[in-house]
Amino acid sequence: MNSKIKITSTLKTISMSLFIVFYASSCAENENNDDTKPLSVSEGNEGELKRLKVSEEDLLKSGWKLIKDVKSPFMSKNTNEYSNAQKNTATFTEQRFNLTADHLQQLGYNVNSPKSIIEKFIFKGVRPDGLKFNSGLKVDGVSYQADGDAYVLLGKPSIKVLDDNLQMPDEVYTTYVENNTNKPATLKKKYTYKQGYQTSWQRTISGSLSVNATCSIGIPMAGAELSTSVTVGGETTNGTNTSTEKTIEDEVEVKVPAHSRKKVAIVTKIRKSTVNYSVPISVRGGCMANFPKSVDGHYFHYFNAAGINNDGKGNNGLTNGGLRSEAGKAESMNRVETKILISEPEALKI
Repeated sequence: MNSKIKITSTLKTISMSLFIVFYASSCAENENNDDTKPLSVSEGNEGELKRLKVSEEDLLKSGWKLIKDVKSPFMSKNTNEYSNAQKNTATFTEQRFNLTADHLQQLGYNVNSPKSIIEKFIFKGVRPDGLKFNSGLKVDGVSYQADGDAYVLLGKPSIKVLDDNLQMPDEVYTTYVENNTNKPATLKKKYTYKQGYQTSWQRTISGSLSVNATCSIGIPMAGAELSTSVTVGGETTNGTNTSTEKTIEDEVEVKVPAHSRKKVAIVTKIRKSTVNYSVPISVRGGCMANFPKSVDGHYFHYFNAAGINNDGKGNNGLTNGGLRSEAGKAESMNRVETKILISEPEALKI
């Protein structure tokens, strides 16, 4: 009677969130065996999914052997450009937005009650009749005059690296294959794993003005730079998560002696980088002021849009000093490498 090979598999994991499916098939020497038994473990099946807190180092110390090492395509790209984030910069330039009535309201003013705004532009003791910040923003009695060019400026952000390629605990999944026959067998084991990275950002401090701009923040990652899009000065979005991860199917051959079993471990290496970012916000450009009488020889004067002293020099009076910068945290989690390890054979009880 032809002997049969029995293949059993169990799956253990350190993370209940990752989905892995194993399949096994086998062939013994001088034996034609087409019997294949698929093994499947789904997320949340507590009867078969169990947490296993071990590392690659633990397995190697226990006699396991590394037989396959797959690096992430992102990590294997050759790049000579190290992260600009470590140089306290980021990947976007300054952005400008026209100053609006909404911005003035956010600063505590009301264009329909302009007195408190007008007072920030008293020149030589004379109050202006009106102010023209730009073509879309006029305050009080504006006569014919050229437009101002007042705008909100998002400056280039400063970046502080908190974690640079921090090694996270290994994600380890194990299974085993058994050979109950009297002859050695080679078992083909199919499995799936994830490759790629996730990026996320979270606002921690809202800026003084809302502009709802989208910018890219650079995050260092193994000699290269990932970037994540963040919303600066937004009113509804305080953070997002983005994933480029994809599921990969692969196969490994396991040679198992007669009446023995071997364990197979799928080990995923994960690295994390975290940065704090801060984006400065300011009011720039100028406004045109018209006066009821000639002041310093003119009825119209061009002033700093953020307010002036009595002598006409800018003093940020309109913005009550410097504006509060927008701040947040950005993070990347990268699956940099997947390794397959095989244990020494264990004799089965006959």
